[in-house]
Amino acid sequence: MFQLNQSFLESLLIAANSYDFAILILTPDDLLKSRGKQYKTARDNVVFEHGLFLGRLGPRRAFILCEENVKILSDFSGITVSKFKKSTNDIKTAVEPACNQIQDTINENLNVAELGFYPSTALAIGYFENFVSKIFTELLQNLYIIKINGKEQPDLRFKSFTFTIIIPESLDFLEEQSLEATVHIKNLQQILVNTVTRDFPFYVKEDVREEFLKGNVLNLYDVPTTLLTSKKTINLILNKSFIGKTPNQTKLERREIRNFQLALESQLKEQFSDHFGTIIRFDTPKCLDGIVPVKLSPLAK
Repeated sequence: MFQLNQSFLESLLIAANSYDFAILILTPDDLLKSRGKQYKTARDNVVFEHGLFLGRLGPRRAFILCEENVKILSDFSGITVSKFKKSTNDIKTAVEPACNQIQDTINENLNVAELGFYPSTALAIGYFENFVSKIFTELLQNLYIIKINGKEQPDLRFKSFTFTIIIPESLDFLEEQSLEATVHIKNLQQILVNTVTRDFPFYVKEDVREEFLKGNVLNLYDVPTTLLTSKKTINLILNKSFIGKTPNQTKLERREIRNFQLALESQLKEQFSDHFGTIIRFDTPKCLDGIVPVKLSPLAK
């Protein structure tokens, strides 16, 4: 974690932005004299690092694992802190109960999107509110005419549809050249679905007319290119001034993609619980060819 030619503080700040959870271990390494009494305390740097991760990750993601005879800060009065008693040389047995407590809390929070320093959660909310929710509601309730290359296709009214959100495995996939290459390889084309609100762009298979002849099923795909904002934000925070990708950048990008999907999934399950996972679902670019459409008749007006 501590890189050459980089200050300890700089490395710690990068780490605080790179990890989902932190555990700081407090052991009796120093002596503190306070108000005429002497106490065993943890090193100052460990206490500082806990405060750093606590401020960045929040109290449900930054933990203390504290040996029982260590004096902790008065700020933790009334707060449950995981403790262990080192009575033997078997450290595994000593810390196991406390570690189990921490692990349970981590599992509870592992699949919960966080509103943190990076923009993925806010991007997911905006993508859902301004695009997914509006178009999906209208598609459920109405039959619409498709526009291809700006021209209405009255023979392509659809009676049922699927809506697949392509979650990238890397933010590089969202770059214009990579996206165009994938669209070409997968034989996709961009269309506009005309609704009362506005025209919504989607991708469809180039043989969309043949699909309609088989049963008027429209299989729609969308790529949330709004995630490119995360890539630009990461580059700014890492103060990147060179070509290439560092391990920290890769880690942060994967975290942003995962958090975006979790936040989006949470909203989809809340508003469209009956349709999520069937009519509306996630996929990855490499799995696009294997999608099997699921039919849904629109609701009556």
